[in-house]
Amino acid sequence: YRGKWVVVNFWATWCPPCRKEIPDFVKFKSLYSDNVEVLGIGNEDAEIEVIRKFAEDYSINYPILMADIYNPTDFEKENTMGLPTTVIFDPKGIEFSKRVGPIHFADLVDIIDIEPNIPTITKELKEKSE
Repeated sequence: YRGKWVVVNFWATWCPPCRKEIPDFVKFKSLYSDNVEVLGIGNEDAEIEVIRKFAEDYSINYPILMADIYNPTDFEKENTMGLPTTVIFDPKGIEFSKRVGPIHFADLVDIIDIEPNIPTITKELKEKSE
């Protein structure tokens, strides 16, 4: 993902603030996919079918990875003191921002100050006018 902003979001299906912020990540990924990658890391002991159904129900349009909560990596240990947690890396791979707690679309736009995908915006405007 080098050359793109990377937004890593630690979440769980049982976490109400996590569920509330996921539509914001979906919207952000849709509008900024030319310059941003979003990765969701599920931080719970859940069957893969539960996660697949959850991703389908929330129309998640970005990769979902699962943390091994019984043998977490140092990165996971460092970033899962509370859920949700979002870590943002700049295009060079350097940690730029970290937030424990919910993050919203407007927050992501403010943190990552880039232009959205023009074709996506044009399509959305066209659909709204029809």
